[in-house]
Amino acid sequence: MKVFSIKTIILIILLHLTGCAQEEGTEEFTPTDPNSVFKLFPYTYFLQIYDASYNLYNTNSSDGSVAFWQSFQGAYAFTYNGESVISVRKFQMNYTTEGIGTFGEFFGHIYYSIDITDLRLLGFNDTLTGISATSTTTTAIPEVALIGSSGNVGSYIDSTGSTIVIDWELMDGGNGFAKLVFSMTTTDQYNVLLFTSEESYLIDRLGNRSFLELVLYSNALGSTLDLSGAKI
Repeated sequence: MKVFSIKTIILIILLHLTGCAQEEGTEEFTPTDPNSVFKLFPYTYFLQIYDASYNLYNTNSSDGSVAFWQSFQGAYAFTYNGESVISVRKFQMNYTTEGIGTFGEFFGHIYYSIDITDLRLLGFNDTLTGISATSTTTTAIPEVALIGSSGNVGSYIDSTGSTIVIDWELMDGGNGFAKLVFSMTTTDQYNVLLFTSEESYLIDRLGNRSFLELVLYSNALGSTLDLSGAKI
């Protein structure tokens, strides 16, 4: 998965969006066999060769001019808080609007435990704000799961004092696919809700990801941003 600074994205972007509802698609949905076993990560996800990019569009935008380009790049050995980690995931997000161009580009790092059979997300940061988050509790993310399975990834404290809780769930994606959802809830030091997000991937049984949807909500603004797009 990817973790990013929701504070950065929502506060910069939602203030620039005026949206209208988009009609739901009518694509036929055939439930996936609930006994199908799905890998939650593709085989190459924790290798240096992994490289995946998505073009994401604002599904609430009336003209479709708001777009992101998101890239996930290979994992590298690293020492994080004195501990060896197998993966440092870099990503890049560009915000583009017609007539304005691209801005808000930044890189982030995600730190996973070195043992992928006991996979844990240990922390993350982004280079735009300098905000970092370290785990207070973590739960192993399983290698495989059935549709309907869910669990906790961990709880984190960031450098502003906010608490971030991340969970995962495997849902029916239809037509032989599953939808892997990572949800994140951020509260301040007084337990007041700041942000929520859902990061959903359409995956096949080998964990290969073909579509990404991000739903971001700012409690202060009372606004939701829905971005989605296919892997390129």
